[in-house]
Amino acid sequence: MNSENDIQVDAALQIFNGLFSYLMDYLVKYKADLMGIFSKTLSHNSLDINLSALQAVSNFLQIAEGKDTKEFVNLLPGMVNVPLKALQ
Repeated sequence: MNSENDIQVDAALQIFNGLFSYLMDYLVKYKADLMGIFSKTLSHNSLDINLSALQAVSNFLQIAEGKDTKEFVNLLPGMVNVPLKALQ
């Protein structure tokens, strides 16, 4: 990671990962905000942040009910780009 800001973003994504299993009922109320966060972090210039974002999105999708995940299909291109970026 390049900057202190990147470290903070990565830490926030890791916190989300830990919270999903405990606060999913509360967090699904903020799906639009989460989608915005995930969209920005999946396309961030730092691969570490991209990987943390991919992990967070994946955890959210595993824990959330299907009805709460339909909008997240828009994140698929960004999610696919992360492993491709990692291979480069």
